[in-house]
Amino acid sequence: MDYITEYFNYLANEKEVSDNTLKSYKLDITQFQEYINKLNINITNVTIEHIEQYKTYMKQEKRYTNRTRSRKLTAIKDFYTYISKKHNISNPAKDIEFPPISKRNPTYLTVEEAQKIVNATKTQPEPYKSRDKLILLLFLTTGLRVSELTNIKVTDIDGNILRVIGKGDKERIVVLNRDVIKALKRYLKVRKDVSDYLFISKFNRHMSVRSVQNVVEKYIKLAGLTKHLSAHSLRHTAATFMLKGKKDIRTIQQVLGHSNIQTTQIYTHVDEDMLEDAANATLGMFDWFKDRKGCKSD
Repeated sequence: MDYITEYFNYLANEKEVSDNTLKSYKLDITQFQEYINKLNINITNVTIEHIEQYKTYMKQEKRYTNRTRSRKLTAIKDFYTYISKKHNISNPAKDIEFPPISKRNPTYLTVEEAQKIVNATKTQPEPYKSRDKLILLLFLTTGLRVSELTNIKVTDIDGNILRVIGKGDKERIVVLNRDVIKALKRYLKVRKDVSDYLFISKFNRHMSVRSVQNVVEKYIKLAGLTKHLSAHSLRHTAATFMLKGKKDIRTIQQVLGHSNIQTTQIYTHVDEDMLEDAANATLGMFDWFKDRKGCKSD
């Protein structure tokens, strides 16, 4: 029996993990399988000693970091937990110890730094000025993941409501504040109608995750920010702004999609007024659209 293929099908079809998670687990389990195959050991005959040997191999020969080794061991343990319950096989990974991992503090921007990044889009020609401004505002006000942003279709937006498909193909709704709606309308005026997806590359194709990451990195550089930042830092920034706006943690979890909650449960636990409240927590922070004395709005 091919236990590994069965396990991958379980992850994809029953646990409904994201494509990235599935890809990561496949890599980790496949690498472990290759290691034990060299020892002429069947996957069901692995013992705790073999896993300890693999831990040493990852550390001394592959020189993986503690974090990488921990991730790979998590995949191995999850695999054996599954097949031991499903097929009554001994679980050699139940007592494995994980390497210590230092806690990462998420990086985020101040309001002033966020404004610098978005203002840097003014140097670009259309349609990139409007497109990139909308990308940045969506990250900074809603905390979308990069994959979620790239997968937005024009039809996913109805008024100020955005339908987001998150991890595990779970759907949630996000309320867009007036700054984002204004940026959206400007972008739609200059956007080429060549795709169902909202964000279009310079080659008139659906923008990839890497393309959006490049956009963010471009404006971080143009804004003159030197600390290590990424597209994911803008997601942390949105959460920070909401917290400063005194939004409760439960609501923020719903907005960011941290919980695996079905569409109907969104309405059960967080009503639309709460979602709109969370969206408006950032309203006014990004007021560069307004005409100011001595300045013209772009």
